[in-house]
Parts: sequence; structure tokens; C-alpha cells
Amino acid sequence: MTKSEILQKLDELPFEAQQEALNFIEMLVARYVDPQLEPQSEDEPPKRRRLAGAWAGKVWMADDFDEPLEEFKEYM
Repeated sequence: MTKSEILQKLDELPFEAQQEALNFIEMLVARYVDPQLEPQSEDEPPKRRRLAGAWAGKVWMADDFDEPLEEFKEYM
């Protein structure tokens, strides 16, 4: 299918379906053209995908992180 055929088929669709097709195309561009970009809604700029391990060594968590807090002992 060529670009002109795609445009011709797109012109046959009602406005709502054209908008849906545009959203789908934007999602495909985000996925295949720049895989670091997440699909976006029409009101938001593209977002970078999260990179696993990017904060490794930069965040510290206390060993007793999940222990009950003193302030809440009377409620437990």
C-alpha cells in the first residue's frame, strides 16, 4: 500500500476515525522510529521510557524501612 492509497482511505473515514488513525500512527512512530519515546496522548509531549537501573547507587534506603514507625505504635 502506498502513501497515496493510505491518504485516500483516510479521506473516506469520518472525522472521529481519522483522529483515531492519527493517534495510532503517532503510537507506531513512537514505537518504531524512536524506541526511547513512549506513546503519548495528543495533549502531552513525548516521554522518555524509564531505563532500568538508572538510579543504581544513587538512592539509599534504611534497613528498617518497612518497620512500624514510633508515631503509629498506639494505633497498631
